[in-house]
Amino acid sequence: MEPRRLRKVKKQRLIQRYWQQRSLLSDLLYPASLLYERLGQIKQMRQAGKAYLAPFKVIGIGNISSGGSGKTPLTMALAKAAIESGLKTAVSHRGYKSAMEKKAGIVSMGEGCLYDAKTCGDEAWMSATKLRKAYVSVGRDRVEQLKQLAALEAPPELVFMDDVFQNQSFIKDVNIVCFDARVGLGNGRVIPAGYLRESVSAVARADICVINRKDPGIEVEALKAELSEWCEHIFVVDHSFCGFEDFQGNVVDVDVNQPSLLLSALASPQSFEATAQSVNINYLTHYSFPDHYSFRSREALKPLFEQIRGDDIKQIFCSHKDLPKLIAHRDLLPLLRVLMIEANPFQVNALWQAIRRRMAL
Repeated sequence: MEPRRLRKVKKQRLIQRYWQQRSLLSDLLYPASLLYERLGQIKQMRQAGKAYLAPFKVIGIGNISSGGSGKTPLTMALAKAAIESGLKTAVSHRGYKSAMEKKAGIVSMGEGCLYDAKTCGDEAWMSATKLRKAYVSVGRDRVEQLKQLAALEAPPELVFMDDVFQNQSFIKDVNIVCFDARVGLGNGRVIPAGYLRESVSAVARADICVINRKDPGIEVEALKAELSEWCEHIFVVDHSFCGFEDFQGNVVDVDVNQPSLLLSALASPQSFEATAQSVNINYLTHYSFPDHYSFRSREALKPLFEQIRGDDIKQIFCSHKDLPKLIAHRDLLPLLRVLMIEANPFQVNALWQAIRRRMAL
């Protein structure tokens, strides 16, 4: 019998394929997409009527697509730029599927993460471990997060809010919407008929559009032209390989020709594969799990362990986001190599300067 994990991944990829183009199925689902979008609009209008105004600058970063768009890596890159500019900075995440998702809380005071990834979420853990001088908060209730940050003895001067483009419950000084260069707008339709959370006209709410690109060969001019109808300020940020780390965060050298595997639970596994291929990693199999997968089950990893033994696998490449959940499997630790990705610092700086001008910082 086909493993449940494999069935879920195949289903996820099938859905993504049909979202990329118009089809009879997307036509049939189009009326449902109109209802989905209308319900979302009603929710946003209700939130906007009582939006909270924080006592510091708030930068919202999100997307209008249902998959990965590079918003979290961009959030971290911009937060790093703000810290380097001497600003007291905070980063806010939802903590999707974490123990703290339903109850807002601060998970870092700028000196590392106070919780494990299971408790605070993989994205918050990632920010807390990489942004040592930033506050990091987590929880579905973003207004409560902002209030907790405001109540600190030394509150932040600005907060980067990850995944909040549809959230109108608080005032944003700068509103940024992100797109994946590989996927773009998909078939241009809203869930369930397409890839989008809301129609492209929602881009008009954005102050800045960012196209995140992991493959420099991908053409973005057509997407830029389409977005320019709704937003004047469009930036392209390239994300590329910047080195390998072991499970303890040490920089390591890697022989890419040794028998290897890829292991991930990402919204865009294709981008992870493309990055591995760009540095000529000789991987035999990519074990791809649904985004935010917990990696708790040994049974789900059974095919991977069998291949490790059968093919004499020397290394397993994973993302920094997935690392904390894999550490529980101690027999994997000597094999784990984190494939690190970095946003182009010159492009990030240009974007950061544009944000500063809008906020008069």
